[in-house]
Amino acid sequence: MLSIFFLPLPDALVRYLPGERVSYQTEFDYTFPGPSRGKSGRCEMGLKIKDKSLKRWIVVCSSRAWLDAHFQRGMDRINVVEKVNRYGVQLESYQLDWSPIGMRSRTGISYPNDVY
Repeated sequence: MLSIFFLPLPDALVRYLPGERVSYQTEFDYTFPGPSRGKSGRCEMGLKIKDKSLKRWIVVCSSRAWLDAHFQRGMDRINVVEKVNRYGVQLESYQLDWSPIGMRSRTGISYPNDVY
């Protein structure tokens, strides 16, 4: 009975203990169908984020409706905000975005030192 109480302990250590807030821009990809949700099937879509803190790809459940609402043609980066402490990483938010080079080509602004 006591062991059941301690099952979510690692989750709580990351969530409630102080940690450093980290934000960065990284790569993303999406897959159809998404990751498994156990006996209830699969997510409609999986959003793969290259996590710089963990140094590996993580997959978040999402949907085609979310992708339609947040993705525009040419978006090739994702802004990620995480809470990091010695026990793990908690993903706080993420937002799709253009990389700096993609932004320049989208706005039509040309800089003299750009190399294409």
